[in-house]
Amino acid sequence: MMMVSVTSLIGCGASNQERAEDALALLKAKYSQDFIVSPSGSHNVTSSKGMLSVVAQPADNDKIVFKAVLDKDGNLKSDTYIPRIVSGHMNELLKQELGAIGIESETYTYFADTNGKSGAETNPSITLAQYVQAYQPSYFSGFMIVKDKSDLSPDQFEKALTAVYMAASNRPYQVEVSVIASDQYEQAADSFARQPDITSGWFSDYKVLQKFDAIADEKGYHYQITRAAQATGDGE
Repeated sequence: MMMVSVTSLIGCGASNQERAEDALALLKAKYSQDFIVSPSGSHNVTSSKGMLSVVAQPADNDKIVFKAVLDKDGNLKSDTYIPRIVSGHMNELLKQELGAIGIESETYTYFADTNGKSGAETNPSITLAQYVQAYQPSYFSGFMIVKDKSDLSPDQFEKALTAVYMAASNRPYQVEVSVIASDQYEQAADSFARQPDITSGWFSDYKVLQKFDAIADEKGYHYQITRAAQATGDGE
């Protein structure tokens, strides 16, 4: 992997540069591995009201991009490394299930109402089952993008979402599915996978042809179409 200096990524004063280095050192101390400021995207080191936010990734893995925050005293206030790892486990399960029926996808999952202790987790090898058992999230939600195809239907997602629901010890799972135009999907999927988080604004750069909310919970699988399918799209 090409190593990129913190200075070149920040493009700002020594104060933020030094604090970014401090953040990487604190992450290394916590997880016993090396991290770098992510070279993907822009504004990967920002400060506001004494807080410093760093978009980081493991030095040997550019597939896990996350945020770390330093407080004004230089302490590691929070980071999303473990949640991004567990989200990756869920993404791989969904990709496997959907790929078996010819659907290409990427998913970003958020966790709700953990017991307040998950920020202290330091094991990058933690599994989905271990995370659920230890931190008891009440439900999961997220964003999914899929590549448009002629016979795509929300009904085809039942097996995949049910598999995640069961793998997460019967925690409800709700995902907003956005169908991306096939000629833009490859670019969208690459960008999606390298985001430290996903917001609704991210979708404005891509043609979203259909949207629906898909849910697996104690009532089974159900969905609601929020944007009807269309032949072309012009983003959000």
